[in-house]
Amino acid sequence: MFEVANQPPPLEPYNLFTSDVALRAAVKREQAGWAEEGLTTLGATLGKPETVKLGFDANKYSPVLRTLDRYGHRIDEVEFHPAWHELMALALKHGLHSAPWSAPSESPVGACSCSRKAATRRWISSSRSPASPGVRSSSPRSCLPEGGSAGYAWS
Repeated sequence: MFEVANQPPPLEPYNLFTSDVALRAAVKREQAGWAEEGLTTLGATLGKPETVKLGFDANKYSPVLRTLDRYGHRIDEVEFHPAWHELMALALKHGLHSAPWSAPSESPVGACSCSRKAATRRWISSSRSPASPGVRSSSPRSCLPEGGSAGYAWS
């Protein structure tokens, strides 16, 4: 058997939140520190090999629209691979669908929005998880400072 020795080992398991310096800085800057524990937990969950596999399966097996049943009756159903359901349940479990509204009441509005956007960024940018309806409705863009730059000098 031919041995391949010039490939890096698999990245997982790793934490998608704690490994993202710019995202952690944005959460701190926007005063969303109260969300760090949940974001760290979500980041660890998304970096697990079994979650990565769910994402690959969900991306490989796209939803299928069934417009008619076997008798020709209109049904308009969408069939999803079980991985889609597991990932959507995971997003709901971690509160991605309601993060801005479940923040502590004394939190600034921007911090509430930033916490959800940080979670959404980890969810989508992992490129293994489909952007489920539970996380599509908000962009991580507003977590960036004015001008849209993370403000770090690359050297």
